[in-house]
Order: sequence, then C-alpha cells, then structure tokens
Amino acid sequence: MATAGQAAEMPTLAVPDFGQIVDVAGAQMRPDPKANYRMVFGVTKAAAKPGQPNPSLDRVARFVNLLDHYGVPKDHRTIVAIVYGPATNVVRQPTAGASAGPDVRLIEELVAAGVQVAVCSQAAHAHDLAPADLLPNVRMDVSAITTIATLQAQGYGFLPD
Repeated sequence: MATAGQAAEMPTLAVPDFGQIVDVAGAQMRPDPKANYRMVFGVTKAAAKPGQPNPSLDRVARFVNLLDHYGVPKDHRTIVAIVYGPATNVVRQPTAGASAGPDVRLIEELVAAGVQVAVCSQAAHAHDLAPADLLPNVRMDVSAITTIATLQAQGYGFLPD
C-alpha cells in the first residue's frame, strides 16, 4: 500500500503497454466517471530517437489510462488523435521485411481502447503517404485543420502538442 505522496501500483489499463500513469494519494481533480469526455488531440511530434514510441500518441494513451483507472466507462470517452506535421509517418505501415516499431503496437492498443486515429490528407500528400500505406484502422481526413475545427464545433476539447 502506498503512503501519502507515493505512487500506488497500477492494475492493467486500457492501453497496457503505453501511457503509464501513477496514482498519487491526495491528488485532486480526478476524472468524473459520470462525465462524457470528448477530446481531439493534435499529434505533431515525432519520436526523439528511432525505436521510441511517439510522445504525442503516448500522451493520448496516458489520458485514456487515467480515465480508465478512475472509472470513466469506455462509452463516456470519445477521443480522436489527428496526426499531421512531423508525426505523419507514424501511421505508415512498415515496409516488407522491416520490423515494426513501437508505434504500430501503440496505435493498435489505442484503437482497441476506442481511440479514433486519423491522419491529415494534406500532410500525407506532403509525406508521399497514400491511403494504401496506412496502418489498419487509421482513417485519412481531409485536413487536420478541418478535423479539429469540426470536432470543436461539436463540443470537443482540443489538446494541441
């Protein structure tokens, strides 16, 4: 058992291999299990080093894990990760014979947890990324700008990188 100010051990979470969280005794402003969380995350940063998970997608995983840990049911979480800019290639399928990096598994786990992952078609075009090159369950949107604006008009909060 953790004492005041210490972190408690976490049970299995919605995104088990990423977005690690700690439960600090006495921390305030915990997620409300009765609230509906509608968020769109801008995903623009690339990993600092090859083989590391994308830091922006890991932040999405942390948010999902926090909501999950504090009892927010999956049907009260509507989360979209819109990928653009330097992060665009994170949604590209690995080439034949290449090993998949951690982002493939991270995106699989996010999708399994109910997160919608989309990529900006304008950024995809700039990175020579065709729809056939996308990882499974990643959709291509017209643009990050329109995705963010449309979702905000529908009441979503926006968390930029």
